Amino acid sequence: MRQVAVILGLILTVTLSGCGLSTHNNHLAVDSGRMQDPTTDVTYSGPSPVIQTHEAEDLEKGAFGYIHYSRKPGSENALSSKHIPKTDYQALADIVTRLTLTLPTIYDVGTLVTDQYILIGYKTDNPNREEAAGQVRATARAAVPTYYKIYISDAHNAAADIARYKDYTASSSNSHRLLAAINN
Repeated sequence: MRQVAVILGLILTVTLSGCGLSTHNNHLAVDSGRMQDPTTDVTYSGPSPVIQTHEAEDLEKGAFGYIHYSRKPGSENALSSKHIPKTDYQALADIVTRLTLTLPTIYDVGTLVTDQYILIGYKTDNPNREEAAGQVRATARAAVPTYYKIYISDAHNAAADIARYKDYTASSSNSHRLLAAINN
C-alpha cells in the first residue's frame, strides 16, 4: 500500500510541476515588450511547414482540420482585434483561380480579391456562356465567405482589366469607388 502511495505522490508531483514549465503558448513573453497571447491552444500543434502542399498520406486519408481554443481566465485576457486572423487576399485569389481552372471548359482565369469583392475574368471554350458563367460563379461562391460580392466576366480582356487593380489596397484612396464603378 505504501508503495502505491509513493508512486501516486511522484506522479502527482511530476504532473503539477510540469504545468508550471509549459511554455508552448507563451511565445509572446512579457519581457519582450509584446502582448501575451490570451488563448490556450487545446489541439493545434501549428501550421504545416509547407501550407500549399500536404503530406500524401494525409490526402489519401482525407485528414480533417480541427482547432479548439480556450480563453485564459480573467478579463485581462480578453481577445482583441490583434488576435483575430486576417484574410490573406492573395492566397484567397490563388484558391479561387486554381479551383476555377479545374473546370473542364475554363482555360484562363484572373482573379482579384478585395475586402468586399471577388472579380474574375476567364476564358472558356464552352459554347454555352451561361453554363460556364454559372460554373465559375458557383466555384467562387464555394471558396469564399458569403459576404463577398462576386463579379465575373468572359470578355476578351477581362483578366487584364482586372489586373490593373492588383496594386490597390483597401485603404487606397478611391479604390472602392473605382471597383464599384466597374461593377455597375
